[in-house]
Amino acid sequence: MLGFVHAGVVDALSAPHPRALTQRAHEWIDPALGPGARALDATAGNGRDTLFLARGVAPGGRVDAFDVQARALQRARRRVVGAGERVRLRWYRSDHARLARHLGDTAIDA
Repeated sequence: MLGFVHAGVVDALSAPHPRALTQRAHEWIDPALGPGARALDATAGNGRDTLFLARGVAPGGRVDAFDVQARALQRARRRVVGAGERVRLRWYRSDHARLARHLGDTAIDA
């Protein structure tokens, strides 16, 4: 919504360190996660957020992870699969403009 910024976002953006920003983002998203939930990582990158989401929706949940770089998806896949989380994972080498095409009108919890 244009002109509105959630207070948690403002706090996160004023965080002194990138890890603090990530931690605050995780705290903000965490209440939407739970066993069997479905989560979206729109920039899989190194897989740290993908792993956080996988742990949050386990067991029985699903994470759809996107990145435009094949190498990033490989790193993320290794991190999450290596951690042994029991979730369904979908990996997409795609950009944000194509999210809806891949996901359709399926509900995403986080």
